[in-house]
Amino acid sequence: MKVIYNSRTVEESDLGFFWNNRAYMYGDSLFETIFCYQGTPMRLGYHVDRLKKGMEILEMDANDLISEKNLQEEIAQLILLNRIDGDVRIRLQVVRKAGGYYTPTQNSCDYIMMAIPMKWSSYGIKAKAGIAKSVHTVFQSFSFCKTGSALTYVKAGLEMRKRELNEILITDTNGNISEASSSNIFWIKDNQLFTPSLETGCINGVRRRWIIDQMLKIDKNVMEVKAQITELSNADYLFTSNATGIHFIGELDGKEYTNPTNSNPPAFLAALLVP
Repeated sequence: MKVIYNSRTVEESDLGFFWNNRAYMYGDSLFETIFCYQGTPMRLGYHVDRLKKGMEILEMDANDLISEKNLQEEIAQLILLNRIDGDVRIRLQVVRKAGGYYTPTQNSCDYIMMAIPMKWSSYGIKAKAGIAKSVHTVFQSFSFCKTGSALTYVKAGLEMRKRELNEILITDTNGNISEASSSNIFWIKDNQLFTPSLETGCINGVRRRWIIDQMLKIDKNVMEVKAQITELSNADYLFTSNATGIHFIGELDGKEYTNPTNSNPPAFLAALLVP
């Protein structure tokens, strides 16, 4: 069958991978961003666990090749094939096979991995942040995982760029703090660490899970809360986290936060600034 592609008439089969791809057509996919420190995948078990749970909820058949052992071997192979030295960002995407319209005709999947060189640093600073006005998060059974339908974050990113911000925070439909444009959000108040509840519709980030687990190891709970944005006005530190690291917020809507390089931060905070 012929189609029009950028004003040119081509055979649909000539479009290759994309012409009937369910990720392209319906966002019917999941993905993971895996940080590799000096070639070693970090927290790979957390990634596989989240991916498998997401596939189960979306009724995708778990590919036997998507296991911690197999992915570790294939990531090493991919890095070697691309001759990448140092730190690497791996993008792993799982896509339901073609068939059907909104309702799939099958649940089997394909997956693809790509490697992108990067450089890790112990932490970064995002000087100026704001609150998104154009989008909100909504809790759903699959909101904890990273899906191919990411328009909420695309729109937040566009607003961030237009407002000349370094970061933008997103609230849920009830005005509760949820997450940042591509990260989870944490704050410290009176030596206590807080993060939004998953019930706000935020992604259950791999580093978010790891931070919570690390705090439990030293008998210090992370408070997972539903909190209005005004709660941040009394916080001492505000930072974001994702697979690749932590970034401290310098200012949010006129409120300035403590910079860890210019202060004596809580001892537990230093333990989180690792690859």
